[in-house]
Amino acid sequence: MATRELLSPEQRRQFREIPIDISARDIARHYTLNSDDLKAINCRRRVHNRLGFAVQLCYLRFPSRVWELGEKVPKTVLSYIALQLDIKPKVIKDYGLRDTTRREHLAEIQQIFGYVSFRMSHYKKLSKWLMELAFSTDKGIALVEALVEEMRRCQIIIPTIFTVERLAWETRRRAQEQFYWELTQQLTLIQKKEIDGLLVLNSEKNRTPLVWLRQPPGVPNPKNFLKVLEKLEFIRDLKLDPACLQKVHHNRLVQLTRLGQKKTLAHIARLDDTRRYAIIIAFLLETASLLIDTAITMHDKMMGKLFRRSENQRNQKFQQDGKAINEKVRLYAQIGTALIDAREGQGDAYTAIESVLSWDNFVNSVEEAEELARPANFDYFDLLDKRYSQLRRYTPKLVTVHTPPLKRN
Repeated sequence: MATRELLSPEQRRQFREIPIDISARDIARHYTLNSDDLKAINCRRRVHNRLGFAVQLCYLRFPSRVWELGEKVPKTVLSYIALQLDIKPKVIKDYGLRDTTRREHLAEIQQIFGYVSFRMSHYKKLSKWLMELAFSTDKGIALVEALVEEMRRCQIIIPTIFTVERLAWETRRRAQEQFYWELTQQLTLIQKKEIDGLLVLNSEKNRTPLVWLRQPPGVPNPKNFLKVLEKLEFIRDLKLDPACLQKVHHNRLVQLTRLGQKKTLAHIARLDDTRRYAIIIAFLLETASLLIDTAITMHDKMMGKLFRRSENQRNQKFQQDGKAINEKVRLYAQIGTALIDAREGQGDAYTAIESVLSWDNFVNSVEEAEELARPANFDYFDLLDKRYSQLRRYTPKLVTVHTPPLKRN
């Protein structure tokens, strides 16, 4: 059925056929015969039967399926196998003239080397085995590739690729249903109604709540910070239980979140209830986490901006007062020198000061120095109080936001 196909025609050939351009390294890896192989092969009396038996064995190893009647073996592969048996490759044309011989050889190979045909019991076991991977990815080629590798490991002869595709498709479908159920099982009727309301156009704002939640946060400033917190509180008011994420693989959660971010509202609205709710719940819970991170990042950037402005203001002040400070330092250096000379010469200190400048000018210079001076522990942090009004616009809201951690797998 077309709806159960996961692969393109090219991808099917990739799993079913030996590549035409297969490398010498891969040929040696897949088709080198050991002593047990040679012992079983050389039990055939005729050379074409020995070569045909060997080719059938090699096909069961890679690509791990039955060598079909009339199927041509790539020349490089056939030559490599024939060389190990010291047989000319062209004798292969005589093999399989009797289909009974081919079937008998296949049965012998299965008995001797432990290969088994694909059965319904394998279908069930492989489906159960694949579920873990299906919980983490929706990619069809990854699921099919995992199945093929597991069948090779278990020496199960790979059936038609459409059978493998159907197995992967069915397993993926069951994983999706389980995934959706885990996200939506605790929803109440009220919550379902509120989630459906996210897709309804608000006539006043001319947008749906879901579109509003999708909008980017904008540049870091108090106004946008409050908008981020408004979205976070809106999601929290829905009272969705983050515990539903505990049994959900994060890769799946990311996939659903992307659908919630990118799919049109019309597309989401057309989905069945369970899938629609699961997509929106995943989007909302992941968005809530992102909003918390965004709020913290915004706050850090705004505080950093305030610090830089205060630091720049301090530096500008130093630059503006630099000349006056330098003049005061030079003046007090002269006064200090005069005082030192007066002390050593048993002179009067006041007379020493007035030898540099008048007493009135000295008093004025002290007042000017006090205006130029900064606190002993001066840093640009003491300038932040002048920017309190900007912080006051959003910090009360910040400290009231409760941010419980979301547990994930």
